[in-house]
Amino acid sequence: MVEEFRPDLPPPAPAPALLFARDYEGFRALLNDRRIELRLSMLELDALAGLPSGYSSKSLSAPRKKGGCFQRNIGPESMGKILAALSLVIRVEQDPSCANFPRGESPIYPHLKLWRERARKAGAKRYAQMSRLEREAFHPPAKCASNSRLNIAAASGPDA
Repeated sequence: MVEEFRPDLPPPAPAPALLFARDYEGFRALLNDRRIELRLSMLELDALAGLPSGYSSKSLSAPRKKGGCFQRNIGPESMGKILAALSLVIRVEQDPSCANFPRGESPIYPHLKLWRERARKAGAKRYAQMSRLEREAFHPPAKCASNSRLNIAAASGPDA
């Protein structure tokens, strides 16, 4: 049972206006920090959120190294319940450190454009060096299928 009022503890400090997390582990840590700030135990959080007993222990605790149980991911149904119990909402913003990247070209893989161009030229050169029979064998399957239909129709004669 969850106590509404705890006279032995001072009231919790108000939450900061913005909390930031850039990845899933950071988001878990953010939720756990908020739980600690509100002075809620994990079992109390489970009761407030209407989750099974021990759910937040598996989903918000730090992962154990050896011999422990695996961390549980926070699912779509329990995410809303945990956020409501901690009086939080999710707000998505553009990262200012990533805002100045030029669009259209990847800033991480500029060499891919070079390799793509080299592959295109090598393919065109190889195709130009093929004989007529090799080129016919090289055509895409749709072209081959249409050619084979024409050949079958021509071989069967006008009665077909």
